[in-house]
Amino acid sequence: MDYLHRPITDFLRGPLLSTPQGWVVIGFSVIYLGIGLLTIFVEFPAALELSADKTSPVCMVWPFLLFAYFIRYSGLSNFSPSLGDTILLVFWGMAPISFWLYDHWHIIFL
Repeated sequence: MDYLHRPITDFLRGPLLSTPQGWVVIGFSVIYLGIGLLTIFVEFPAALELSADKTSPVCMVWPFLLFAYFIRYSGLSNFSPSLGDTILLVFWGMAPISFWLYDHWHIIFL
């Protein structure tokens, strides 16, 4: 089905809810929006550097970027389920978390 020329509701009910790539986008979006809201309302220890002025904007924007990557990469294959596209979206979804863990591994694991 050509979702690029259909209403957005068909797109949301179709590939976003029925493909692994869509599940990855929804899962990471919930995680990032939760972290963003949490950093706004809860004060974290200064050593973790999870202040609302830095963390919250990234966490609030990242779901939209993931959705754009979903449309970009899955749209090339007509939004059919694909393991390669799913792995690529997991990579992009984990990017901010991975960078934060790389910078703070010594605080967390030691």
